[in-house]
Amino acid sequence: LDISVSEISNATSIVINPTQTNSTFVVPSLTRRNATGTVELADGQTIALAGLFSDNVRSLATRFPGLGSVPILGALFRSQDFLKGNTELVILVTPRLARPVDPKRLELPTDRYREPTDWDFFMLGRLDSSGAKPAVTPAEK
Repeated sequence: LDISVSEISNATSIVINPTQTNSTFVVPSLTRRNATGTVELADGQTIALAGLFSDNVRSLATRFPGLGSVPILGALFRSQDFLKGNTELVILVTPRLARPVDPKRLELPTDRYREPTDWDFFMLGRLDSSGAKPAVTPAEK
């Protein structure tokens, strides 16, 4: 097993300030978590893979321009937010073995198609003949 989980992160994002405009563009980055391993399972058995933990702590400080930087009084015009998030990814894997199919029993999408008559095609606008009997499938031959 080779598992990779990606999520958008603003922690290492790139900030672009074009000189001709007043707008700012933020290009987020990706955070990846990986896990690899080898497991032997029988058909239909299930294994749970856990342990891809993610701990995110963010701090955001905002202040009122000018007044937020005044000593003592500035504390009234500032705020600080902390965001903490913990996640754990659990993956359940159940392998199913595909059994071979007898080629004589395979049916093509065109096996039941019947070409329309000229009347059906030109006058009624049909792309197949609706009144015809269904084709004999290869399994019935």
